[in-house]
Amino acid sequence: MFFAKIPKPFNSAETIVLKGFWLFIEVFLYACSEAFLTVLLTVSKTIPSEWVRNILMALTIAQLNAIKPKEKQFKVADEKGLYILAKPSGSLLWRFDYRFSGKRKTMSLGSYPELSLKEARKERDLARLKLDDGIDPQTEKKKEKLSEQSKDTFGYYLWRWFDKNRVNYTGRKVEKDTKSKIDRHIVPYLSDRRIEEITVKDIKHMLDTITSQGVYETATRMRGIVENVFNFAMLEEACVNNPAVAFRGYVKKPATKNFAFTDDINTIGQLLRDIDDYNGDPVTMSALKIQSLVFLRPINIVEAEWSQIDFKKKLWTIDAEKMKMRRKHVIPLSKQAIAVFKQLKEINGHVNYVFYSEKRQSHLHVETMRRALQSYLGYDGTKKVKMTTHGFRHMATTLLNNNKTAFGINHDIIEKQMAHEERNKVRAVYNHAEYLPERAKMMQIWADYLDELKQKAIDLL
Repeated sequence: MFFAKIPKPFNSAETIVLKGFWLFIEVFLYACSEAFLTVLLTVSKTIPSEWVRNILMALTIAQLNAIKPKEKQFKVADEKGLYILAKPSGSLLWRFDYRFSGKRKTMSLGSYPELSLKEARKERDLARLKLDDGIDPQTEKKKEKLSEQSKDTFGYYLWRWFDKNRVNYTGRKVEKDTKSKIDRHIVPYLSDRRIEEITVKDIKHMLDTITSQGVYETATRMRGIVENVFNFAMLEEACVNNPAVAFRGYVKKPATKNFAFTDDINTIGQLLRDIDDYNGDPVTMSALKIQSLVFLRPINIVEAEWSQIDFKKKLWTIDAEKMKMRRKHVIPLSKQAIAVFKQLKEINGHVNYVFYSEKRQSHLHVETMRRALQSYLGYDGTKKVKMTTHGFRHMATTLLNNNKTAFGINHDIIEKQMAHEERNKVRAVYNHAEYLPERAKMMQIWADYLDELKQKAIDLL
């Protein structure tokens, strides 16, 4: 109780008033607590039990050992950004999520049980201390790893060369893909070897292993990287020979494979109608519509952010680091494209990404568009022609370039809209024109033309 004995001196009237006051306080607090519990119980019913456990409880060793693999990978949270990433293979990987310079990042700490729960928490705490000092723990870890590596190994020169030349990679995706291939195809064979002891036989073994997997283009790229690393090391006077030079032309060059597309106007009309009639995810359908209207690469479509779209000026601006050619790209938007974006704003206006996926808690995966196009709409080359998401770009440039009389559009304007690099170096020096008014006109002509093809497909029914 909130009241017991009322200390003297109090007369009977005062005692009654004071007791009444405390009784009121007690009843009020009780009522509040009842209301709070009711709300808490109601809310808790809508929250998955594993979320509650992740919020309220830290991991225990018993819980770690009880984790069983599922069909898809999943996370089991500990505390302060630390969690286990459980893979379908049964692997349990420690991950630490944090924010640095306004960006969310994930740091790999190791695997369980090789790295114990106690050790993982210690690694997390060390990383948090570095964050407090304004240091990105992931970048610092890479630097420490590099400094620990022996200066006479191939790996030491490999990563120094990579860091020095990363600016040459045309976009984040290309850089990430290149690093992944280096980790898979070069590191296991050469990284820990003393660079001056690597022979032609060692490189041949590496290349033969890669080509045995049927990835000839990758083998060619990896050979070129190994040669460049040796050249870099020779300039550092770490070795005197470059055994990779002997393998120029050794790898069979694969035939060039174009992205499947169609330029048949009746097929295009039916394709556009099928996209309109697609009864699956509206975000995926909208992504396919935009893909047909803007000539962009699929990765730029799915990574679109609302901050890039200017509805008043009818412009979509993509920063240089997100473009393949590392140049800022401005896309004029037709009234049809603006209409699609406005519809999406009603669905995803509350999040950063235009094509947001609730399932991924991020932007739509580029493969989702391909699956919708080929698996759900049937454009996989069996009953219908084969079409790829990248094929929309080829479709546009083919029709516009082959029908210059009908469309009246200059080749330079088309190339600028495609964000292609000028191959003629002399022209590249002098031609810095953006052709923005001309491109805006072209994009509206193109969107209207697609509407005509779609209407013809409907009329043929």
